[in-house]
Amino acid sequence: MRLQSLFGVDDEGPLAELWFSGHPQFPSMLSSDGDTIDAATAIRRAPEFMISRTIADRWGDELPFLFKVISARKPLSLQVHPSQENAQEGFKKENSSHIDISDPRRSFKDAVAKHEMVVALEPFSASVGFMPIRQQIRALGAIGHPLARSMAALLSDESAGSRQERIYSAFRLAVSSASTMSAGITAAISEALSREGSEGDRSQPPSSAVLSALRHAQDAAQSFPDDPSTLCIAMMNPVELEQGGSVFIPAGTVHVYLRGTGAEIMTNSDNVLRAGMTPKHKDISGFMENLNCIPSPPIDPASGLLKLVFQADIVTYRPPLDEFMVAYGHVDPKSGATGRWWTVSDRLRRTQAKFSQAVGPQHVVASRRRPRVIVALDGVVRCRSNSHSIDLHQGEAVFIPASEPSVTVSGAVEEPGSYILATTAV
Repeated sequence: MRLQSLFGVDDEGPLAELWFSGHPQFPSMLSSDGDTIDAATAIRRAPEFMISRTIADRWGDELPFLFKVISARKPLSLQVHPSQENAQEGFKKENSSHIDISDPRRSFKDAVAKHEMVVALEPFSASVGFMPIRQQIRALGAIGHPLARSMAALLSDESAGSRQERIYSAFRLAVSSASTMSAGITAAISEALSREGSEGDRSQPPSSAVLSALRHAQDAAQSFPDDPSTLCIAMMNPVELEQGGSVFIPAGTVHVYLRGTGAEIMTNSDNVLRAGMTPKHKDISGFMENLNCIPSPPIDPASGLLKLVFQADIVTYRPPLDEFMVAYGHVDPKSGATGRWWTVSDRLRRTQAKFSQAVGPQHVVASRRRPRVIVALDGVVRCRSNSHSIDLHQGEAVFIPASEPSVTVSGAVEEPGSYILATTAV
């Protein structure tokens, strides 16, 4: 899925993301009755009307979330985001160093922690957080390259410190290695995957996670040949999402988006610390200072921390914070008469019902006293309140202020459509 086609953008070059934002760096433009104003200014002028007094008192006169639609045709950068304390310290430090806010060398664009969640709009591949250390050792040990073997040795040496300390050392070795040490990494990863994935009589066959981690590392290495940071992917949890699948990524969690299109929502922050797989500025020391090295599974619905709430035509995703939540919905005038479930909702209720709960009418997710952003993904989506109605065609979006009464979302034509709604959890 190309963003150019989805949003009607006339740009043949790469387009990785589109923002729906009140962030001061790149605020979206709001148009009403012929007047145009950027979202950040509109909120500052009338915070109670736009976002509610409750939200303004808690997070200030700004939208507490930043919403994007992202699309990766090749892996994006190896990155991590800062905690609140580290964001404040980093922002202050870069300001004191007189690094302009638009300088590409800048890592901290604001003083806000960055937590984020992705909802897949098509099959979506990522690597998120660290696998159990034994799986890391198995994956790296299979790669016949001196750097990979050194990383595996650091992980295996229990006298070298705790698990977190050993993971930190192995990761740092990869991202700080000189290019003179990296020749042959891509070939070595491919050979390891071929060897580990081949059938044979083995007393200790690799786990599916190890094989998937090697596949992800191979994908990254093919896009960034002989980049030593691609070896870090062999340490990380592989994540494969079907349409409607989701994962929450707290600050400090290393991650790479490898392939696919998704709705990404985050706290209102543009702070990114990169360590590899990018032509952009890398801040390896800042990255390592913010890296959480505790192995843990991804935070998805199975973790119990990312809640799903769904009905026949809508799925709501509620991560463990208040700044944001997302609803992924489907409109089809025919489904109401037949009682058919949308394929995404139906699959989720069958595969993840124990992590979910049912809710009432779909307008609940667009209730009053919250700022809301609705983006039409296909078809024609009608958003209607007691006093207003607007039809959104594919790629169009609307901002609904907190002062607007409850909004219902329905189909505007006979053909089905779909949409994403971003809002707060309070």
